[in-house]
Amino acid sequence: VSEGIGYGMLISVYMGDKTLFDGLYAYWVAKSTNGLMTWCQPGGGGNGSTGSSCSGGGSATDADEDVAWALVQAGKQWGGTYAASAATMISQIFTQDVDGSNFIKGGSNFGGTSLTNPSYFAPAYYRVFATIDTGHPWASVITASYNALNSIAGTFTGGLVPAWCSNSCASIG
Repeated sequence: VSEGIGYGMLISVYMGDKTLFDGLYAYWVAKSTNGLMTWCQPGGGGNGSTGSSCSGGGSATDADEDVAWALVQAGKQWGGTYAASAATMISQIFTQDVDGSNFIKGGSNFGGTSLTNPSYFAPAYYRVFATIDTGHPWASVITASYNALNSIAGTFTGGLVPAWCSNSCASIG
């Protein structure tokens, strides 16, 4: 899944493994539409099957965010075209993964605030994204993320944010 590619890119950039980073990013690009990777790629193996299939399409926002962040870090570490690729991807994330009320969706083909995964919120990333992509209102995405987290905070116990929430996080999904 795209999240695995994102995790690998984060790890490889922080470990200074440019060869691995470039290989993972090449895979991402090859499996992307509009710069965002389709979240699930069919593969072989697993549970004795001869292959696996994926349901649904589009990107997964958490993966998109992690890959964009990894590209920002790669630009700082290695220079080259990584920063430009990050800027393009950050703009695409806003266009594809943010709904009309500046709320993070679950992915490019996902509905808006009717159901969302608050673990996809990455306001620290958005602060940096705002300095790179000045054409989109990332501050509004930060505000919407914190408002949603504050809204859901009173509906769960144990100190953990629920995996899913609905109605802009007014209730557990």
